[in-house]
Amino acid sequence: MKKLLIIYVLLAAIIFVGFKYFFKYAACEDMLFLLSPVNFLVSILSGSESIYSSTYGYFHPRLNITIEKGCSAYNFFMMLFLLCVYHYSKLIKGFYNIFLFNILSLLIAYVVVILANTARILSRIHFNSTPLVSQFQNPLLIHEAIGIINFFFFLIALNFILIKIIDYEKPTSSRAILHT
Repeated sequence: MKKLLIIYVLLAAIIFVGFKYFFKYAACEDMLFLLSPVNFLVSILSGSESIYSSTYGYFHPRLNITIEKGCSAYNFFMMLFLLCVYHYSKLIKGFYNIFLFNILSLLIAYVVVILANTARILSRIHFNSTPLVSQFQNPLLIHEAIGIINFFFFLIALNFILIKIIDYEKPTSSRAILHT
């Protein structure tokens, strides 16, 4: 059991380091797996059409925003992956689980990062149109605050969901419940 957990964690660490190395040298085009779905959802939900540039990403002229490599939420994607890996580590029972749970962790992190990043960009678009933001002296601070609040919410929500889904300890009797 302990060997399986070590292999699971090592595989997750290799995936994490590999992805971080990839991001360091990735261009905007390499990040399309994160940028394109977010741009698609932002376009549909905001009613704005984008213009794609391989250098700059997706530009929305009507909204005056660009969705580019820095907007990919790649580091958040990696955080979500590690959170899922941690929770699934409690379920490692066989060798096949090692690969299954790492792949499942990547898939869950991918879906959540797309939703979280879309929500972040749409929140920023909404706040851009409010009078309070137009009077604020430091728009970069508001941009970062929206990102922090949004990503923190999604991180906590995913953690809560994983805790509820993955029942770590199932009491075998009513007596076990009384002694915990």
